[in-house]
Amino acid sequence: MPRKKQYEDDAARAAAWRARQERERLAAAEIARQAERLHHVMKKAAAGGDSEAAALIGATAAETLRNIRRKFEQEKTAES
Repeated sequence: MPRKKQYEDDAARAAAWRARQERERLAAAEIARQAERLHHVMKKAAAGGDSEAAALIGATAAETLRNIRRKFEQEKTAES
């Protein structure tokens, strides 16, 4: 017995694909906004004298995220 069709036709399949793509695009945009916000907050903290923020802040939000990831990877390795 053949499997029940998930989509009625090719148009429905294409519409579902477009909807998934849009959800993924919106999720990626939200992640980017949050990364920029974190970078901004950390820059302010570093300017205010927070030494940990100053040690982690990068030139860009992406660099700041990499620095944060490396810090926690190093801590995890040191614990092992």
